[in-house]
Amino acid sequence: MKTILTPIALALSLAFTAGAAQAQLVDIIDGTSNTLVIGGGVRNNLKPTSLGDGSVRNVAPAAAAFSLTTNGTVSGSITQNNASNTANTRQTALIGSALGSTSGGSVTTQGTLAGTLTQAGAGSGASATQVTSIAGIQNGLTSTGSADLHGSVVADLTQSSRGPAAAGASGFQSIDVGGVNSASGNSLVTNGSVTGAGVIQGSGGFGKQELRVGSLVGATVDAAVTNGLISAQVNQSESASSGFSQQIVNVGSIRASQARSVTTTGQLAGDLTQTQLAGTTQQVNIGSVNSLDASGTVTTNGLVTGKVNQNATGATVQQLSVAEVLNGAQPDSHASASVSGAVNQTSGAAGGQQTISAGSIDRAGATTSTDATVGASITQVLTAAAGSTSTQDVSIGSTRNTTGAVTTHAAVNGTIAQASGSAATQQTILLGSVRDTASSVKTNAVVNGSLSQSTSASGQTQSILIGSAVGVGS
Repeated sequence: MKTILTPIALALSLAFTAGAAQAQLVDIIDGTSNTLVIGGGVRNNLKPTSLGDGSVRNVAPAAAAFSLTTNGTVSGSITQNNASNTANTRQTALIGSALGSTSGGSVTTQGTLAGTLTQAGAGSGASATQVTSIAGIQNGLTSTGSADLHGSVVADLTQSSRGPAAAGASGFQSIDVGGVNSASGNSLVTNGSVTGAGVIQGSGGFGKQELRVGSLVGATVDAAVTNGLISAQVNQSESASSGFSQQIVNVGSIRASQARSVTTTGQLAGDLTQTQLAGTTQQVNIGSVNSLDASGTVTTNGLVTGKVNQNATGATVQQLSVAEVLNGAQPDSHASASVSGAVNQTSGAAGGQQTISAGSIDRAGATTSTDATVGASITQVLTAAAGSTSTQDVSIGSTRNTTGAVTTHAAVNGTIAQASGSAATQQTILLGSVRDTASSVKTNAVVNGSLSQSTSASGQTQSILIGSAVGVGS
């Protein structure tokens, strides 16, 4: 005879199951897959909510009668070592994190890594994956309450894949500290900090390397506040001679989300290096917003005091954004940035695109204001001698393609240099300037440093705008 649970009995059963999952310390080893869950990692069979497609919509969270609280602390060492060359290897370490969960009340995650964590794999098989999450929310959280995340790393954290990956294979290395990947709810606050000696992601193959600290991706909430700090040294490296590779660092940033109001704060106080032999993308976002739809105010804050180096033989896109607002619909946007650490982008890719933005707003916002200061050297170098159109772009406290009133302020006390050997290179420097807006404009820019643009091939376009306006009223 089939047993049919009443709604009340079913709810009690679900609540008991969730409580049991929180209380367990799970260490699962399934062949080539190593999974470690510490301090309340919660997993269930909920289908992750698909969010962040650029549209504004209401998401009705599933009703549930329990809150979710996780707490995990590691002061010893964690090592996951996989010497197998077989396909589909996976290593996962969760500390005070939540996966695919639902809550009718508040959500709080707390995770601290005070000891070393090392994930090492052969990586020569297809789909080699290494994932570490500390007080993170992964693969969809549905909540009717607020969410508060606190993740901290005060020790060394290393992911290494020896590779090289086999033909047609791909790898994935991910570290999330106090961050969110897909969530819906009332309000959301992230707090992530990495203050240990260093974070290393190294691969002999190709694929994706991502470090997310106090950041969120794919959220639909009423209000979002992000706080991210890196004072450790960060090194991402890939040595495959061909293939598709991405290196991404997000600190206190937001991407592909919807909210009524947003405030971001991102700080990079340690040196950060991204190195590729071949690939497509090197990207660093500090306190920035990309593809956000908001009905209220968006405020971004970014501070860079460490050095940023992006080096690639073949990466076609190199990007650094500090407190940038890019793409989306917001009635009121304010961007504030300070860069006192040296920034260097060097690429040998034909058709390379190098972009540096600090406290700028592009294709976002109606009423906008910017405030940006640069006190260090900024250098962009393209060494390829041939190829399709290349781009070198530096935007400090400037706006492009907005619809409302604009106020800008930029101060440059360092040097900005662009050099290219590629044909048909477009070199642009915007300082406290405005391009293409339909409303009133007030600009203010002061340059005490030096600006230079140089090319060694034909078909070049060079432009420098300082406290200027182009296309106002268009």
